[in-house]
Amino acid sequence: MSDSTVTAPDEIAAAPHGVRRTVKVALALGGAFVVGLVLFVVWREMYGPPRFTISKETTYITEPLRADGLPDYAAALDAMASEGVTPENNAAVLYWQAFGPGEVPTAYRAEFFGRLGMTVPPPDGNYFLMEAAFQQELERGPATGLEADIQASSAEEQSLDDEPSDFITRANRARRVPWSAAEFPDVDEWVRRNDRPLALIVEGTSRPKCYGPLLVSDQYDQLLILSAVILNIKESREAARVLLARAMQRLGRGERTEAQEDLLACHRFARHLARGHTLIDWLLGVAVESMTFDADAAVAHHGGLSSAEAMRYRDRLAELPPFPSVADKIDRCERFAFLDLTVRIARYGFGAFAEDVNMETGRFPKIFVDWDVPLLMGNDLYGRMAQAARAPTRAERQSGFDEINRLLRHMQDEARNPLRIVTDRSGIVADYLLALLLPATSKASNADDRRLMRADLVQLAFALAAHRADHGAYPAALDELAPRYIPNVPEDLFSGKPLIYRPMEDGGGYLLYSVGVNETDDDGRTDEDDPYGDDLVVRTPVPEPTP
Repeated sequence: MSDSTVTAPDEIAAAPHGVRRTVKVALALGGAFVVGLVLFVVWREMYGPPRFTISKETTYITEPLRADGLPDYAAALDAMASEGVTPENNAAVLYWQAFGPGEVPTAYRAEFFGRLGMTVPPPDGNYFLMEAAFQQELERGPATGLEADIQASSAEEQSLDDEPSDFITRANRARRVPWSAAEFPDVDEWVRRNDRPLALIVEGTSRPKCYGPLLVSDQYDQLLILSAVILNIKESREAARVLLARAMQRLGRGERTEAQEDLLACHRFARHLARGHTLIDWLLGVAVESMTFDADAAVAHHGGLSSAEAMRYRDRLAELPPFPSVADKIDRCERFAFLDLTVRIARYGFGAFAEDVNMETGRFPKIFVDWDVPLLMGNDLYGRMAQAARAPTRAERQSGFDEINRLLRHMQDEARNPLRIVTDRSGIVADYLLALLLPATSKASNADDRRLMRADLVQLAFALAAHRADHGAYPAALDELAPRYIPNVPEDLFSGKPLIYRPMEDGGGYLLYSVGVNETDDDGRTDEDDPYGDDLVVRTPVPEPTP
């Protein structure tokens, strides 16, 4: 036996007592060291600092950092949005004067409005009057303070459960067709009650910037992007409705210029809303833009425009600032929200999902994961989504998102494989988080394509209005518009075929539509019709609502 042969147990037993004791102690100490090392590694993985790299490839931002060493995504996003903003060029200052401070929690008002460079608006004032609160006034008379808040909340809950009230039906009609105070006296009163807030909103739309501080609750120190307070969603949407109703009322009085100015202000308001931090803000801007397109079409048909007036308004629509890019929302806020959550889980464990947790005192078990893996995969996938959203054609955008959706389905399948918990914990965590948290960006891209198509339809509506002004009737075919009234007649963005155009026999109206996202001709039915349709429609004159 060579000198390097390991001593067998029976040889240890035959050795002198002192040697045996020394060997046993050594073995015990070695075993204790191994056990201790294993326990330390387990403790470090479960309760120690996170295992991930702060770099462009993983965390995307490397500064600023929070006190706990994690990237401060909220601060980074806020700094990007506030660049070049002053109280004088920021539309949000005027918007908050129109809406009042009610949507900002009291504890945050001083900091929030201080960052806007304005004093805190008083709790009571001549602020925008919401639809639900106005309905309550019609039924029960004016209320103030807590009573007003309770009534408005009750009316809002009821409106979610019941069929639209007669007032809501009239208000919806009033933003699509010319009307008079005699026809809709209650809507007229609602518009007049909001005269001051509307004046502030219209003034705000002329400002080049629109920024609100990213307000985050510190009740639980996690999910800084995902738990951001989304402000004034309901108020902004309703304010757009009232502004559109006022435009249609002005059109009914023959005040064409004033009506058009209200509509252009609403288009600018939509762009300001879409500049908000999140994809939700962007979708709100798209919704307001869509409502305004309906009113544009009403002006084109009912406005009594001369050919020159129709062409001039069409040109002013084309001169509006570009609509904010959905790709930018994916590339920044949505990416930051995913990375923010991932690094917090790495630091605090999956307890970071719990919203009632105080992260400064709580500790949560983690799992043995190389967190660079989900961070790298997330950055790559969000980059792909932004690239797909920026593709120049719808076919290229759809191809990009189809590939991403196939990858996500594969991730969902792989996340269900129990063997990977042993063989590839980092990969399965990445698949799980990405499959769970990635937004439906292909749907957002479809919403943007619908917006683009509706813009083309409205451009055609004013070209048709100019033709009618010159010839006394709408043309028999869209081809008659080019090149005098429009350089080229656009194709249907969704089908790649000509848009569907059906003039009335008397020449007094028409149906113009795209087949929409489903690429199916639903015979001019929209999502408001029964049966449901997916077409994007300009119909003039607007038909009376079905009882």
